[in-house]
Amino acid sequence: MTNTIITSIIKTTGLLTVLLTSIAIISCSTSPPTLGEKMIKQGQNMAEVGEQWVEGETMISKGEKMIKQGEAQIEEGKQLITKGRAMMKESEEVYKQRGGSL
Repeated sequence: MTNTIITSIIKTTGLLTVLLTSIAIISCSTSPPTLGEKMIKQGQNMAEVGEQWVEGETMISKGEKMIKQGEAQIEEGKQLITKGRAMMKESEEVYKQRGGSL
């Protein structure tokens, strides 16, 4: 039983040593970014902001165009309604003149 406990402790200690060594190696090999790397990262972030701005500008332009088209369609629709009502009124008058009753 003592032998099993000692073996277990050795295995745990070995795993712990490997883990701590790995962390130490990773920590040592990771150095802070250089000025150039920082500038590249900042440039990438600025490019993303610029792309988002351009996308927003495109959306605004498209929306304004759709509004203009919509306003033109509304005006055309109003004209059709006016003509349609005039045609209906004229048809009713002709119908009445010919002896029809509504």
